[in-house]
Amino acid sequence: MDRECTCSVCGAKYTCDKMTKLCHDCRTSDRNLFNVIRDYLYAYPGASINQVTDDTGISSSVVLKYLREGRLQTVGEMKVLNCEQCGVPINYGRLCEDCEKKKTHGFTSMSKRNTSRANVMHTKKKKN
Repeated sequence: MDRECTCSVCGAKYTCDKMTKLCHDCRTSDRNLFNVIRDYLYAYPGASINQVTDDTGISSSVVLKYLREGRLQTVGEMKVLNCEQCGVPINYGRLCEDCEKKKTHGFTSMSKRNTSRANVMHTKKKKN
């Protein structure tokens, strides 16, 4: 079912049929920015955020957004994000592995109490 949405970036009204917060133009722009960063990291693996922003001209806030979304991941000891629950440094996403497990366990516990086995929902495990 189509519904009217407001773009979270530009404020434009658009018809959306799925869970998206961006209009077509902003989604295309976002995809293009991500592709520039992705291509840069293919050419310069292990580059720092400062190197990426200096060489691509894309702001660090955009790079951090992609890290929080899990679309990018830092490597090794370079951890620029902190878990939103416990504050431990993490390579990507919003939660550390332990807090993610606790969150998932909470969903599993609720599903066991409230639904039959046939109706349980599962998420695909993220590959590192």
